[in-house]
Amino acid sequence: MANLEDLGIFPPPDDLPTCQPNDRTDQGNPYSIPGLPPGYRAQAWGGIVKVDKKGREEMICGPLQVASYQRSRTGALTTYLIRYIDRDCLPHTLLIKASDIHNAGAGVCTRLVDGGLEIFCPVPKMLAFLRAWRPNRHGEITDEFGWVDTVSGPCFALSDKTVLAPAHRKEPLYILGDHQVEPRASGELAAWKELVAQPSEHNPLMLFAISAALAGPLLGMLGLSSGGFNLHGRSSSGKTTALMAAMSVWNDPALLPRWHASPAGMELYAARSRDTSLILDDIPCGDPRALSELVYLAGNGAGKLRGNSNMSLRAVKHWRTVTLTTSEHALTDIFARRGEDIHEGVTVRLADIPAGVWRHGAFQEIGASASANDFSVAMKSAAQQHFGHAGPTFVRTLLKLRPVSGKNHLAKLHLHAREDLKKALQVTRTLEGPELRVLDQLAAAYTAALLADRRAIVSWSRQSIQTAMREVATLWFEARCAIPKDRETDIVDRLIAFLSDSLETCFANLDRGETVDLARHDGWHTEGWIEITTDCLKREVCGRLPLARGARALAAAGLIIPDGSARSLQRRPSARLVPTRKRVYRINRARLDLHARTNTRE
Repeated sequence: MANLEDLGIFPPPDDLPTCQPNDRTDQGNPYSIPGLPPGYRAQAWGGIVKVDKKGREEMICGPLQVASYQRSRTGALTTYLIRYIDRDCLPHTLLIKASDIHNAGAGVCTRLVDGGLEIFCPVPKMLAFLRAWRPNRHGEITDEFGWVDTVSGPCFALSDKTVLAPAHRKEPLYILGDHQVEPRASGELAAWKELVAQPSEHNPLMLFAISAALAGPLLGMLGLSSGGFNLHGRSSSGKTTALMAAMSVWNDPALLPRWHASPAGMELYAARSRDTSLILDDIPCGDPRALSELVYLAGNGAGKLRGNSNMSLRAVKHWRTVTLTTSEHALTDIFARRGEDIHEGVTVRLADIPAGVWRHGAFQEIGASASANDFSVAMKSAAQQHFGHAGPTFVRTLLKLRPVSGKNHLAKLHLHAREDLKKALQVTRTLEGPELRVLDQLAAAYTAALLADRRAIVSWSRQSIQTAMREVATLWFEARCAIPKDRETDIVDRLIAFLSDSLETCFANLDRGETVDLARHDGWHTEGWIEITTDCLKREVCGRLPLARGARALAAAGLIIPDGSARSLQRRPSARLVPTRKRVYRINRARLDLHARTNTRE
């Protein structure tokens, strides 16, 4: 037999009548449900009936109570807490938006029926029953996860709708969400420390991944925006193992999602990962533009603007999160292979970190394991047995910090971590803005590792933390410096060098009456200009630089003559000259000779 008080709502209201299965006869002892609207009563088995003026009864539903209502801190959201018992005598709670009950409402009945409540009347009568309740206000409501500012102070809402709150908080905080609640915790924190965190101490990438996952709650406290890291390396090098260890901080690694997501799906997942970590495996190498859109969406910390049918704007979802992901190639290589220009905003929001540079791929030490594969299997198994404890425990330590002095202490610790990383990079120049933004994210992970060790959430030595963070930061910075930042500066020289060697042999001379044959010619020329095919310009001049970017650099130097019809840099030759009308670029020969003479004088 189940009671509504079994749900543990604080404080538990009076009991509702209950019944044994199949016992649906009224024994003549009606029970009074607290707050039951006038004109309704509960039968002995708990079912609700409506009684008209002539005493006739009509069955409405099974045992149900609208226990209370909640308001958000801003007053923009109101919900009702509905408690009911299903046909199997199991208790349930359901949060319903007030607007859902007072508008169409059919969806409310659908959710109640799907949850097991017996409804005997038409939908309009069921909605009239729900609307007739006048419950008292109890608690606050939020539709966001992560840090939530309430009247009684900050709280932290987890994705499984668990609320972490200071000990002095009196009223509950409820979380409104329609997503399916997934199991958040399993096993024990002590076992996670021993089997997952401890073997990561001497593996810099593993230690960094766990620390980055812990850093999510610190972003808002440090005034940082969202950021992320892409661990790239060959297949089976251990990248996913590091990712699963990181995911075990907050959730079940067995649920590790992949990058096959629509923008709307990514927005929902990012909002659910607010102030924690957004972890995705295996970046696809398909469409760089679609990938760029998802990276910007996750890194910008805000969803898209959307309208309602009444021409008003919907509330925009916001988040701060640390993104961790993997790929077989660096983002710069993924874009270059497709001939696409990668914007610096992508590399700032998702910084590339080489993942296969240690003794055993992504692992430096494998302990007593016979091979890196055995170590990886053991780590994955341990992470899937013990998860979901480290992150909430870390948040509880943050909740104990004093509002002002605690944040000042975090800011000083973060500044110290950033200066230590800058020292490790041995930079002789002033760091650029995008580099400082990534360095702030690395320092946040550094700070989280130091705090977690101080609070015994992990048992890493300070030296191990410093070594790992410095190694990872150095790998990121060296990889960034190895990327040519402005290859357009020497593209003119490469064009001059190529044409000097190949103009007479690989290009048809129209002034001499030569016929263009693209099977053996890369273009053609006259006294005033040179036509070069797009394939040739990409292959011989641009190299790994995207064709469009190289063409824009040549146009900026005054070398490419745009097509006069649409000011396009490319043009189509006449069918008489080239039957296939293959696209070409027209080079201004006079400007090219001027550049060549200038280079010779220098």
